[in-house]
Amino acid sequence: MLYFELCLSKSRYLKDSHEKELTSSVKEGVDTLLIYLYRALNLVVEMESLASSKILVHSRMVEELETLLNESGHLRTLSFLCESKGMSSMALAIWRILARNYSFGFWKDQKQINETSGEAVNIIFGKETPATEASRILNELSDKDLILQHLRWIEKNNVDMIIFDLITNDKTH
Repeated sequence: MLYFELCLSKSRYLKDSHEKELTSSVKEGVDTLLIYLYRALNLVVEMESLASSKILVHSRMVEELETLLNESGHLRTLSFLCESKGMSSMALAIWRILARNYSFGFWKDQKQINETSGEAVNIIFGKETPATEASRILNELSDKDLILQHLRWIEKNNVDMIIFDLITNDKTH
């Protein structure tokens, strides 16, 4: 318990440091350490929030974090990290895996207690979540091949999202 509190305290300090004006190399180190601490403490919400922001993780650390997050089953966080690093194709592939795993019953809706706030938080909201996230990524891109590659499985998991995106999409392709 003391170790957990020490790590939690260190993560708060690093989060405060993350918000300050730092050189890019120091910010890379802070962001990387935060991901590692959040992973060690199993603070999934914080980890996903950080990974989905424009964090500065050195490119060689992305591969190491990819391995860590993949092996620990934190694929949602990995997808957010890939997206924030401009690796949309990889992020979409991960969401597709999550959708398939959910459909096959490997993943279930679950709640996890957010350690910092004590609230119960839905980690996976259903098989629609991967489709919704993938649709959001595709909506920001104009890569027709990537859209066509992922449209079928997104439609299968959340047809309402596809219809909504097609109706509200104001891009001209």
